[in-house]
Amino acid sequence: MRRIIGAILFMTMTSWAAENDRIDALERQLSELMSKQAELQARTDKLCAHWTDALELDGYGEMRFSKASDEDVMRSIYSFVPSIAYPFGERITLNVELEFAYEGHGGDGSHDVLSYSYIDFVLHEAMHMNLGHLLVPVGNANLGDEPPLFLGVDLPETESYVIPTTRHHNGLLFSGRIAGQWQYYAGVLDSINDNEIGIGVDSTADDNESHTSHAAPVARLDYISESAGFEAGVSYLGGSFSYHDESGNHGQGEITLLDAHLNYRQNGWDVKLLGVALQIKDGAFEGRMSGSYGTVGYDIMPLLGGSGELMPYVGYERYDNLITESVNWVVNTKAGVRYRPHKDVLVKADYRVRESDDARSHTAALGVGYLF
Repeated sequence: MRRIIGAILFMTMTSWAAENDRIDALERQLSELMSKQAELQARTDKLCAHWTDALELDGYGEMRFSKASDEDVMRSIYSFVPSIAYPFGERITLNVELEFAYEGHGGDGSHDVLSYSYIDFVLHEAMHMNLGHLLVPVGNANLGDEPPLFLGVDLPETESYVIPTTRHHNGLLFSGRIAGQWQYYAGVLDSINDNEIGIGVDSTADDNESHTSHAAPVARLDYISESAGFEAGVSYLGGSFSYHDESGNHGQGEITLLDAHLNYRQNGWDVKLLGVALQIKDGAFEGRMSGSYGTVGYDIMPLLGGSGELMPYVGYERYDNLITESVNWVVNTKAGVRYRPHKDVLVKADYRVRESDDARSHTAALGVGYLF
């Protein structure tokens, strides 16, 4: 009897041991499957992050309408400007901005423009190297012409006739921050085309030519205090350029552009000041231009107890155009209001008086802008 019971117990224990071995094998297989699944999920997450987390999309757009007393039609401009940033790791980033615009009555039709496309290499926390198609870092508007960054439906004419805006050229720029508050730019770009100087240049210009046989050194230095809302600085553009006159003659000239600017945005105030001087030489001709402007606005919405921003503003500018023979001097005076129901949405309206040595006109303008 004892032998029978012992045999039964032995068989039972042997069966349990075999079952435990099978359970252990299944657990190992399950662990291996879970490990492979986790590895596959990590690869999937990395692939998804490539398109979602890494890629940054933002931009702005605007619609502008204006009617001048010396024109028979109302002008209209619509633009949509998306920008993309894609990092190739922590120290290399691709930056691209495109502009899609349409100019209605009185304009030049639709156009598409590559505003910039460059690779940003982080060499040091205080030095970036930008290589590719770049914005020219002079003036106030070249580096920032988004609708919330200036007061007025249109940019001051000084930043079009004296400082060609918006300019973008192939080249190499070094930039960065020193001691936290000194922002610098320095580099070399391909040269400007002087046929556009003094006639009004913006990103809608068709003749945004590059002349890689000539170099244009550029430099900018700004003191920036975010806590005080203050920025002041100077910028320089020089070098040689190619030119061609109405007779088809080509040659080489020289350009020197210097500007000083000051911006303040704090405690409800929005102030912009700029002065610029430009000199060109092409052959026997030597021409000079100078200009300055100031815009001042104050947010009165807190006084009214409402939300958003309601900013009346005024602006004054004068520039001397001694390069072209059409106009020798221009004075613009404007008054308007900017309403922002949301920090990224705004409506602007203003009334401008433009006086020159041979004419006087009045313009009413309305603009709608947004950021995203």
